Amino acid sequence: MKKILAILLMIPLLLGTIVTPAYAKPLIDASAAVMVDASTGQVIYEQNAQKKLPIASISKLLTAVVIEDEVHSKQITGDTKVKIDSGTAAISNDPQYSAIGLQEGNAYTVRELLNAALVKSADGATMALSAAAGDSMDEFNMKLQQKAQNIGLKNYTIVNPVGLTNGDLKSLASKQYSDQAENAMTATDVAILARYLVNHYPQLLQVTAQKQATFMIAKGKTKTEKNLNEMLPGGKYTVPGVTIDGLKTGTSDKAGACFVSTGNYQGHRIIT
Repeated sequence: MKKILAILLMIPLLLGTIVTPAYAKPLIDASAAVMVDASTGQVIYEQNAQKKLPIASISKLLTAVVIEDEVHSKQITGDTKVKIDSGTAAISNDPQYSAIGLQEGNAYTVRELLNAALVKSADGATMALSAAAGDSMDEFNMKLQQKAQNIGLKNYTIVNPVGLTNGDLKSLASKQYSDQAENAMTATDVAILARYLVNHYPQLLQVTAQKQATFMIAKGKTKTEKNLNEMLPGGKYTVPGVTIDGLKTGTSDKAGACFVSTGNYQGHRIIT
């Protein structure tokens, strides 16, 4: 998040300026970075923005968009319940992952699962979401790929709804991909995705703006999880004059630490 902090601290200098030329010395200590105006799509800053890289749990933003599409088309509702199978429970209870402890045989609403996916970045909850309308993971992947194409993404790989490697999905791994395969996008494509989300489904910002959320794991058992976004108001990396209300963190061995941020600065909604 220090990398995004560095960009945001430069907002007064960057707004209204031209894009940094390719020959300029990189300002951000990151493999790739981009800043855009959410309303106009204007690129304010970019660095290796067309380089395709693993995105880890940033993938969950695309999953959230497809779920909102399904709600909008009345395939599901926020109250639709999803029963947890053994494969999803195994992912949701593995401490090596972003685990929230969903219990096999229990049913959770789409609203609860989406909350867990975006606040806790819960892998099992995200896998459960992909089955909310009755799809297999491969069928849901097709929805993700179609949505990516429809909103204008250009250079991406979608292996699963979560951002883990295919092999990390245990019994739910797809036979279409190698165990090492994982989701990847360019920074530009991630910005296009984030811009689509905030403009079409701004209600999701009410979820991502939460500093913490409490989840009902089983009858009589709750768990409170802190939002990993330390740029939210009052967080470790809060930027004076910028009100951050999302969006998503992500981490994997190949991706390293990833972060998509959005917030308001002097009347502009900015996405980094």
